Amino acid sequence: MRWLSIEEMADLAPLPDGYSYGRLSRGEVPAFIQAIKQWHPDIVVGAGSCYLREDFYHDKVFLDGEAERDIQVFLFKHDGRIVGMWSWEREPDTLSMYGRLMVIAPVNAEVNLTHLSSIDRAARARRA
Repeated sequence: MRWLSIEEMADLAPLPDGYSYGRLSRGEVPAFIQAIKQWHPDIVVGAGSCYLREDFYHDKVFLDGEAERDIQVFLFKHDGRIVGMWSWEREPDTLSMYGRLMVIAPVNAEVNLTHLSSIDRAARARRA
């Protein structure tokens, strides 16, 4: 089971005008962690706190231009700036995938991204 490309994701779940998907690169990780802290301060406690550690990304996340791993982070970009993220984890042994976290910068929260909250279509597309 391979991850969707940026183009496949855009076809499957189109974003509003001015928004695009991206894949996190190794060089973006430190600034991305700081952005998540600002967007979602409560994340420092609980299961999502792993998204605040660089080693999590380097060891577990599929980063741009690197080997696929079992956790995917798609970035939401607006005019080239990272304004959010959507993450999933795949379980190859059960051929399943589940959503881990979605965070949107508060300034972009009014944009209607609610149609993205279900990964059903993405999961079905991967099995086909």
